Amino acid sequence: MTRALILGLVNLAILAVAGAVLAQQPQTQQTLCTRERDKLLAHLSQTYQEAPTSMGLVGNGSVLEVMTSDTGSWTLTITRPDGLMCIMVSGTGWETFPAPPKPMGTVL
Repeated sequence: MTRALILGLVNLAILAVAGAVLAQQPQTQQTLCTRERDKLLAHLSQTYQEAPTSMGLVGNGSVLEVMTSDTGSWTLTITRPDGLMCIMVSGTGWETFPAPPKPMGTVL
C-alpha cells in the first residue's frame, strides 16, 4: 500500500471512532466552541501538555485535529470553514503507532 493510502485509512479510522463516540454521547453534554483557536491551543498546552499531532479535512471543508500529550491525554477538535473551533471529544490512553516502512523501490 502506498503511504497516502495508509494515511487516508488512518484518518478514516479516526473519523469513524469520533463518529461512534459522538453518537454515544448523552444529549445533555455540551460541546465547547470558540473562535479563538490560539487561546484554546494554549489552554490545552498549559493544562494538559497537548499539542497538535495530526489533522485531516472533512468533506464539508472543516478541519479535524487531534492534540495529544506524552502522558496519553488527547483532544479531538473540528474547525469549521467559518472559523468556529469545537472540542468534540477528549480522553486518555492515546497511543501513536510507528509509520509502516516504505516499500522498496516506491517513491512517496
